[in-house]
Amino acid sequence: MKPFKCTSVLRRTLLSAASLALLSLSQGAAAQAKEVLIGSTLPLTGVGAFYGESARNGAALAVKHINAAGGINGTPLRVVFEDSKLEPKEAVTSLQKLIDVHKIRLVMTAGSPVVLAQTPISRERKVLLANLAATSPRLRREGEYLINTHPLADTEAEALANMVAAEHKEYAILHVESDYGLDFFDAVSKAMEKKGVKLVAREQHKVGAVDFRTNMIKLKAANAPALISVSNVTETGHVANQLREVGVKSQVYGPTFATSPNNLKIAPEAMNGWKGVRVMFDPARNDKAKAFAEAYQKEYNAPANSFAAFNYETTQLLAQAIKAAGDSPEAVRNYLLSAKNLSGVLGDLQFDADRSVKFELSRWTVVDGKIVGLK
Repeated sequence: MKPFKCTSVLRRTLLSAASLALLSLSQGAAAQAKEVLIGSTLPLTGVGAFYGESARNGAALAVKHINAAGGINGTPLRVVFEDSKLEPKEAVTSLQKLIDVHKIRLVMTAGSPVVLAQTPISRERKVLLANLAATSPRLRREGEYLINTHPLADTEAEALANMVAAEHKEYAILHVESDYGLDFFDAVSKAMEKKGVKLVAREQHKVGAVDFRTNMIKLKAANAPALISVSNVTETGHVANQLREVGVKSQVYGPTFATSPNNLKIAPEAMNGWKGVRVMFDPARNDKAKAFAEAYQKEYNAPANSFAAFNYETTQLLAQAIKAAGDSPEAVRNYLLSAKNLSGVLGDLQFDADRSVKFELSRWTVVDGKIVGLK
């Protein structure tokens, strides 16, 4: 067999092939770097669609502002949205699609049953979840691949318990049969027990229910001076109407979800006199909040609510972390937990040891079908 000789023609051919291979790899890397991707699982349909749509708008507006300012170190940002439908099974499917199809490792998410279903996957796959609307206190124990950019229910329940306990010694509660409702009940009942306020009646209802009359009859019989209503958006409006129809005389208190405009549309008169606490976006909080509110109104011809504000803020926080520390889940998490003087449309933020933000809650009541602040 004759020894192999690399002729000049063959050498040029090999060099050309190598160059083409290197160029292909370079083009592939460039293609991968054309945009920075963040995932999002939101209830875009189903019982949570109202806040899911607002949250999506908030994220989209954040992306618009970030990219107009040069993107993330010169690279455009894009959020890939998937519909969780506020259902655990759909939530798992949507998260897996973001991970396996879109190769995303930073995901914004919302809804207690959704996030609780997703956290085992986030730990296993090392994907960082940023919770912008789930409130279950159990999320404090769901591991290092979850950060909570929204206050959890135990914080809100304690504030609501303080409000009720200042005026009453007994109370009843009506809550939705979901992780959100069950966890809120657990937190508020513990807070009430510490304050010596007695629970005289507890009623539960299914997610998406519209007929609560059986519950109302039992609550009327209990005759509690105070009633805490913990239901989803739109459910609360129907609760208010039927409380009035059945003749329940209790002073009614509610958390953040009770203040949704959708509830007031359903029960503009029946909700008059309701009280409560809420996680509130205040356009007057600072210049950033004012600018966001004006931009949101212009973009969507609607006022910005808390769901829009929290997703706008969460998107901005993730972008800021990626820009400063890189896009790995660990780098983003560590940056946010250690950063000082984080400030945005929600004011000054600080994450605690459980990777959850602290946020000042506001008191409210309903007067003439409108939410009015209380001191």
